[in-house]
Amino acid sequence: MNGSQPWVGATVVVTGATGFLGGWLVRALLARDARVIAVIRSPKPRSQFYLEGLDRRAEIETGSVYVHGFIRDVIQRHQPDFFFHTAYGADLDRVFIEPLECFRSSVESTWLALDTIRRLGRSCVSVISSSDNAYGSEPQAMPYEEDRPLTPRHPYEVCKASLDLAAQTYGKTYKLPIGITRCGSFFGPYDFNFKRLVPRIIRSVLQGETPALSAGDYFARDYLYVEEAAEAQLSLAEHLRRDDSLYGEAFNLSYGHAIDAMDLVKHVVAITGAKIEPIIADTEHAETRRLELSIEKARRLIDWAPRVAFEERLEQTVRWYMSYLGHQTDRGSPVTEHARGEGAVAK
Repeated sequence: MNGSQPWVGATVVVTGATGFLGGWLVRALLARDARVIAVIRSPKPRSQFYLEGLDRRAEIETGSVYVHGFIRDVIQRHQPDFFFHTAYGADLDRVFIEPLECFRSSVESTWLALDTIRRLGRSCVSVISSSDNAYGSEPQAMPYEEDRPLTPRHPYEVCKASLDLAAQTYGKTYKLPIGITRCGSFFGPYDFNFKRLVPRIIRSVLQGETPALSAGDYFARDYLYVEEAAEAQLSLAEHLRRDDSLYGEAFNLSYGHAIDAMDLVKHVVAITGAKIEPIIADTEHAETRRLELSIEKARRLIDWAPRVAFEERLEQTVRWYMSYLGHQTDRGSPVTEHARGEGAVAK
């Protein structure tokens, strides 16, 4: 590892490597000739990590990140130069049913990993993936800036805020090179969680079905193309190596403007040329009606902003699903059971 090429030969631990963001991070790191230690809970054949053969190029450690002995052993044995924590993600419904699992996997794992790094006394740069959900659902003036108080209520929001605050503590109190990312809603290729809005809409349109938007879907959200998110994580890590004023700082990462769900559907319909209109289902969901992030801090301090506009990235995503789902045909149907519902993937 050297100053001009920080990733070449660097040892990098990535938790949640089979997740949506984790897979893109591993891909980006391998492209930079890093030595990647991929931490996974169990093999997930239907993930970018396995579908693209990243598992054959990374070193795999299998276990639960919230088991102290496991994550401590991984970090102590590999002595990483960088640590990216993206492990555990779930949709809001699952977290509501299994809150303890979320707290263990998200919060406890963050404490254990960062305290191991602290005790080792090494200058390991750590980037912890929080979320815009850490801000909570209380209506506030938009866009959200990083100094806005975190006011979570839902278990998922509390998990993200808790790991966010834990990372801030280790960065600011113990003077460790730790940064936190609060990203908008991810979208892009290799998202097989069809409960999530973007892939669900795309699949419905490609199947010729009318997208049914729930009351919860019918909110405006800030988004981020997942490959842009991975690049932002790397940019933050590079800046943390040389600027101690960033220790313990959180950064919003998104397109910086909210996009209405109906507009999202219209974009997808226009890209595919389909002749359908969405319908609104009367379903209750406890989410904020509008969420928009300011990315000025990221622009100013880590020289980051999305490289490609949302509309172009959405078109790339739709084209990818058209290709992927097109290979899942079954007697003329654009999607087989293999491409239908899937468990939750990290946001």
